[in-house]
Amino acid sequence: MRCTHPAIFEKNELGGYSIHFPDLPECYTDGDSFEDVIEMASEAMELVVESYVDNGRPLPLPSLDCNPPEGKRLVYITSICAASGTA
Repeated sequence: MRCTHPAIFEKNELGGYSIHFPDLPECYTDGDSFEDVIEMASEAMELVVESYVDNGRPLPLPSLDCNPPEGKRLVYITSICAASGTA
């Protein structure tokens, strides 16, 4: 199953990038480049979704009205999630 959720992407103070998911508060990561952080975000989301399923927690629906704060960008991350859920 594929899961897609919005994520907030920003440049961090160390010169790299960080990303977090408003719908999945325990899901965040960072990387040295845009490409790194996108790949790592997909992997992190896969692990968090797996944790939701393993613990019997309902998977949140993706936000449709996510507006990033000024200076940050909204990106959508898709991951292959070997789990059933609502997203």
